[in-house]
Amino acid sequence: MDAGGDLTQRASQSFVGMQIKHYLRSNVALYARHDLNVRRAEDGNAPARNLRNAFFVGIDVAY
Repeated sequence: MDAGGDLTQRASQSFVGMQIKHYLRSNVALYARHDLNVRRAEDGNAPARNLRNAFFVGIDVAY
């Protein structure tokens, strides 16, 4: 993924992610997702690289 923006602050990041999803009904699902940044942080200069781990839990509803 390319960060874009100001070239002096530009940095790329790489994430590895896992997701599980359990369908309660055909249109309702619970999910959990974990993302891990595999690159090093750049001394606080690149917000995308400073994110080390992210864990999300949610509900998907399709109409």
